[in-house]
Amino acid sequence: MPSAFGRHFYICRLPTNSIMKKRFLLPAVLFASVLSAQNNFKPIDSIVNTIGTKVAPGFSVCVLQHYKVIYSANAGYANIETKEKITDKTLFSLASISKQFTASCIVLLQQQGKLSLDDKLSKYFPDFPNAGTITLRNLLNHTSGIKDIGSVSFLRGEDDVNYSNEDIYRILSTLDLNEAPGTKFSYTNSGYWFLAQIAEKVSRMPIEKFSQRYIFKPLKMND
Repeated sequence: MPSAFGRHFYICRLPTNSIMKKRFLLPAVLFASVLSAQNNFKPIDSIVNTIGTKVAPGFSVCVLQHYKVIYSANAGYANIETKEKITDKTLFSLASISKQFTASCIVLLQQQGKLSLDDKLSKYFPDFPNAGTITLRNLLNHTSGIKDIGSVSFLRGEDDVNYSNEDIYRILSTLDLNEAPGTKFSYTNSGYWFLAQIAEKVSRMPIEKFSQRYIFKPLKMND
């Protein structure tokens, strides 16, 4: 969860275990607040030491200044059930930070001449309702009007992480738009689900493979 504060770049990484999902927001805010004071790490040390003595959801925090690590600490558990503690090697879900990489894939495909941000959604999903009024640009900037699949699944008493791509498309196809495309900003995971599917259709490869080839490998993003 990266945030910029002055000359520092703070990364507060939190575990992905489902037990912990509802408990990560407050610690993240606290960490950002206590670290905003330049080079004052005593408050975060206190939190690290407190969490470190408990079997509790934990975190990993790293502070960079001028691209050099000036503070790093881990505390708590990545998985309480298996008693797996958080370390420097713990993998964390990027969650919605991955949207930036999905958007990059779409822009790269436009630069390669394989699609246009002004393409209609109907070009790729001709059967989707109102697809002829929605552009890729609308999907990118959250102005498509398509309902958020996460909110929809919550109202249905379900978890969208258990949905297949077919489930998501089927559910969204039955729902009206929240508003006319291009008229209002409304954050929706659904738009980026469509963009990922489009990237795969156009590139003819999984989006993770496309990202690896055209983003991560050229930029030497090995972790």
